[in-house]
Amino acid sequence: MPRIKFHPFLHASELLTKRLEIELSPLGVRPRQARVLSALGRMGEVSQAALAREYDATEASMSTMIARLIEAGYITRSIDPQNRSGYLVKLSPDGETVVEKIRSVWESVDHIVEEKIGTDQQRALREISVQLRDGLGGRVAGIRNDKSRALRSQDRQIKSEQTVDESDHD
Repeated sequence: MPRIKFHPFLHASELLTKRLEIELSPLGVRPRQARVLSALGRMGEVSQAALAREYDATEASMSTMIARLIEAGYITRSIDPQNRSGYLVKLSPDGETVVEKIRSVWESVDHIVEEKIGTDQQRALREISVQLRDGLGGRVAGIRNDKSRALRSQDRQIKSEQTVDESDHD
């Protein structure tokens, strides 16, 4: 039986995610919420719909996350004067503080990786991970990357075509 090359990568990712969850728990933030807060730190005030698009998430899913982050006191929300049915969100002062703490947590996880595999290997892993993320259509939210956006758009189109094809066979 051929050896599966993907499994160790998946396992390492799960272990790092668990460690990140533990490190973020005193802040009352989960890893995906930490990414959204960090993106808001880069983006400033932004529409809730635009934030959902940055994460290729549904508006309903993003609305749920935003509600939790408002409840935690990390985000404020106001009616969008350009679109009265939409909302603008931004970091609150507590949100700005927690973003700095999130960055410290991320640095601590970076140190764990460096401790386990060494500086050169960590640097190589980061470069390969960025290459893989970009190749799969991912990107850093709040930073324009037309190549990633185009790949995600292609993926959505393919999924849409597959759905149409599947419905033709029903």
